[in-house]
Amino acid sequence: MADGTLDDAGHLGLERRAYRLLNGGDEAWLRWLDDLAFWKPGWNPDEGDEQS
Repeated sequence: MADGTLDDAGHLGLERRAYRLLNGGDEAWLRWLDDLAFWKPGWNPDEGDEQS
């Protein structure tokens, strides 16, 4: 955002990524690090393939 705030979709995407990274194992981490969609703002696993 132009004023330096994060919109709701961006915040939710960060929470989703944080949860998976904090609770994932080694193999999951490696998949997510290479998954460009995982790093897009507002990432939502419910809209595509979720890698758990």
